[in-house]
Amino acid sequence: MVYLSRLILLLVPSALLSSQAVAHSFGAGTDQFASFVEGASVVIFDQVTLFATLSLGLMIALWKNRGVVQALPLFIAGLALGFLLAPSVTTWVIMGATVVGAITATIGASLNQQFKPLTLILALFTGLLVQMVSLEGHVWMELSVSIYVGVTLGAILPVMLGAATGELLLEKLPAAFSRIAVRVACSWLAAIQIMMLAFFSR
Repeated sequence: MVYLSRLILLLVPSALLSSQAVAHSFGAGTDQFASFVEGASVVIFDQVTLFATLSLGLMIALWKNRGVVQALPLFIAGLALGFLLAPSVTTWVIMGATVVGAITATIGASLNQQFKPLTLILALFTGLLVQMVSLEGHVWMELSVSIYVGVTLGAILPVMLGAATGELLLEKLPAAFSRIAVRVACSWLAAIQIMMLAFFSR
């Protein structure tokens, strides 16, 4: 527990010191695989999108075992909608994604039992905002197809990782502590994202 707390304390400054959000710059002239990796890394190495998707994954694990099977289609629908809307948005989506991520993590930490409609709605909105954050500032099909595929799969991966980690904790830890452990992880994510909101609103 002490080790995890120190890890969180190390993550907080890196999240708060992230630069002001601007359109992600994608490389030009690279091969398809490099473009795919670049697209995926935009989501995975951005604190806003990473924390929002991990929060959703943990909430899904708290909702239902293998619940990601039901929630993922809504998340992907949100990604598709975000792709369509991304050219028309501005940097407000950074704040929006952080708000949704903070709400998701807070609900995961606060409620002992998650509700299906709420989980699925948050899956849709998380996918929508994460995609818009990743593609903000770029017009339709400005980027290569491999970048779009990388961004999409890069957004799905943390959701599945969060859900799998949550389910593993729920299965392997004693029943008296398993849900508490996952809810504590949600509370840490909520705290980080709330501090990020305070930083963004300065």
